[in-house]
Amino acid sequence: MSVVSHRHRFIFVRPRKVAGTSIQVALSRCLGAEDINGFDDGFDEARAFDPRTDEDDFGVLGGAPEMARQGTNRHNSMRDHELPDSMRDKVGERVWDEYFKFTVVRNPWDLLVSFLYSKFGPMYWKGVWWPKDGPIAFAYNLPRLLRLHHLRSELRRGRLKESVESVLREGLFYNIREIPLFYFSRQEPYADAVIRYETLQHDFDNVCRRLKLPPQRLPRTNTKPRPRDTDYHEYFTDYSREYIADLCSAMTSMFGYRFEDDGSVRGVWQRPSAPIHQPAER
Repeated sequence: MSVVSHRHRFIFVRPRKVAGTSIQVALSRCLGAEDINGFDDGFDEARAFDPRTDEDDFGVLGGAPEMARQGTNRHNSMRDHELPDSMRDKVGERVWDEYFKFTVVRNPWDLLVSFLYSKFGPMYWKGVWWPKDGPIAFAYNLPRLLRLHHLRSELRRGRLKESVESVLREGLFYNIREIPLFYFSRQEPYADAVIRYETLQHDFDNVCRRLKLPPQRLPRTNTKPRPRDTDYHEYFTDYSREYIADLCSAMTSMFGYRFEDDGSVRGVWQRPSAPIHQPAER
C-alpha cells in the first residue's frame, strides 16, 4: 500500500514494479504511530540491509513484518497498490492538497517485462493454483491457468516476443491497464516529485533532503526471477511495442520515455514550483 505520514506531511503513492517496497521499508523508519503504512509478512530487514546479501536471495520475500517496528501500522482499507484517485478520496481533499506527494516512474516497456516475470514467479502460481475462494474460484481460473502455464514454458524456452504479445492480446494480466493511472489524479498530474527507477537511490536521496528526512540506503526487496542483464527490447513485437506506446502515451509524454531509451540519467521529475510542506510543530 502507499504511505501517508502526518508527522512529515507527505504521501507516497506506490505503483507496481518500481521498487516501491524498498521505498516503503526505508520510509517506515521515519514514521510515527499515527502514520499509515503496511507490509506483507515475511520480510527480513537485517538481510535486506546487509550488503553481503546476494540480490537473488530476495525472490521469495515480501514487504516488512506487520507491526514489526514503531510507527508502522497496517491499514486494511488500502490495497497494496492504491491508485491516486482512491487515495485522494480516503485521505480527504485537505490532506491531499497540503501534503507533499511523490511516487516512482519507470520506462513502461521495461516495467512490462519486470511485471511479466513477477506474474510468472512462484508466489503468483501458489495463489492461482488454490485461490482463497476455494474450489469454485479454482475451476473458474483453470482455463486461464493452463494458458499461463503454457506461456511460462514458452518464455523459458526463449520465445520472448511471442509470450509478451500473447499476454497483451489475450488480456491475461488485468493490472497492466493500470500502469499509467498511478501518475494522474482526476486526469491531471498530482505529484510534487517523481523519482525515476533508473536513478532510484540518487532521486530518493533528493526527495529525502527536500522533506528533511535522514538519508539511507534503499534495501533490495521483493525481487523476482528476472534474468540478469535483461534487455527489454528483445521482448517486443511491433504489436506489443505499439500497445504499450498507446496505453502509456500520456505517461511517456510527461516523463520523456521512449522505446529506444538507453537508460540515460534524467533525475527527479517535479512539477513547476512544487511546494515543500514543512511538518507541523509538535
